[in-house]
Amino acid sequence: MTWKEEYDSLKFKEADMNTLTFELTTTQDDERPVYLTGNFNDWKAEDETYKMSKIGDGVYHFVFNKNAALPKNIEYKYVKGSWKDVEVDEFGCDVHHHTVGESKGVVKDQVPRWKKDSIAYNSAYLPHIELATEGEDIPQLRRKRKIWVVLPHNYHKTNQRYPVIYLQDAQNLFDDNAPYGNWAIDKTLAVLAEKGKGEVIIVAIDHAGNERLIDFNPIIGEEKKQEGMKYIKFVATYLKPYIDGRYRTLPSREHTGIGGSSLGGLVSLYGVLNRPEVFGRAMVFSPSLWIAPASYLDATTFLPPAETKIYLYGGGKESDFMLTNIHRLKESFDWQRENIENVQVLLSTDDEGHHNEERWGKEFPRAMQWLFDS
Repeated sequence: MTWKEEYDSLKFKEADMNTLTFELTTTQDDERPVYLTGNFNDWKAEDETYKMSKIGDGVYHFVFNKNAALPKNIEYKYVKGSWKDVEVDEFGCDVHHHTVGESKGVVKDQVPRWKKDSIAYNSAYLPHIELATEGEDIPQLRRKRKIWVVLPHNYHKTNQRYPVIYLQDAQNLFDDNAPYGNWAIDKTLAVLAEKGKGEVIIVAIDHAGNERLIDFNPIIGEEKKQEGMKYIKFVATYLKPYIDGRYRTLPSREHTGIGGSSLGGLVSLYGVLNRPEVFGRAMVFSPSLWIAPASYLDATTFLPPAETKIYLYGGGKESDFMLTNIHRLKESFDWQRENIENVQVLLSTDDEGHHNEERWGKEFPRAMQWLFDS
């Protein structure tokens, strides 16, 4: 380095210390320019004043004018010239805006992935979704409903066999017209597939509409008819053999999971607790534990025959008791840890997480990786 280059470098570092500087690295780089946008420019997506300088492959830099009138708490995001080309997380899910409370110093961020024309996935990796049955051709299906099978993108090009997870509330998993939003599992599965992960068959079962509470309630009461245990029996005894007979599955318990959210999370929890010889994996999001206070005791006495993995998730904005209840459930599983080495429970929480499909969709790929790829 020449004396001039060294001088310029020192001057650059001094400027960084006295101004607010943003340094961005991204592993998914292309020819599109990167802009900063936030509450300092009314969230304009293509503001040339806040265009970042590209200083290397996947490395960008921006220095605010030292006299800039910045908000006390700066909120910002990175975009590639349009809100259709905004940053997303490693699974292609939308991210919340960043915040910084300092008006000087260096802020270092990483962006693993970007949307392009509002799409964050490669369509070549989208799974195949097919209707397996509308209910009339499976024995013991108490109510007619649709059951979907989500197949890996390369299913019809290989002879490979795949793990299976049975997910509840199919109406909320991949339907873009769902009234309360959807998990967008087809899109996140495409991102996982591009990474060589998430090669799992998903069996998505429609919920029973107005009778959903009855169908998913595993606790037998005197006042209402609860059929959760019958539902679990249907999935384990009738639906699973039907799926194993029609698709290239890995039918053993260590390759078979069950999952869902809210009431679907509760019935999935009881699925693994009561049929551990069938289900060795469980994805339990925001379970309605208030319905089933006995679940804590059931967890302490859970003795599966072999390795079992349970992924628990709950959000702090769901209710006053969600995080308390889910921590208590995790502690119940841990209570006799020395006696149940077969049980692995991963607890994931989000203090800002709401009780909705969008948040569960963000948790879905993380759970899938831990349950089936780790």
